[in-house]
Amino acid sequence: MKRDCNYIYSELVEGKNDVIGALAYSLYKQQKIECITDFEKKYERRPTEEELAPFKEISNSK
Repeated sequence: MKRDCNYIYSELVEGKNDVIGALAYSLYKQQKIECITDFEKKYERRPTEEELAPFKEISNSK
């Protein structure tokens, strides 16, 4: 499975001067880190991309 690292960034940030988009992306990353950390504590391993899919779907809902 190809990892699409910039997908969320490109959805949230419209340009290099988009401060609100950059803030939204920063909050997204903070929540993603918390999600991964919680998963690691519970399962003692990193989540797969498939296991992170629900987080990404919820985070990208409009």
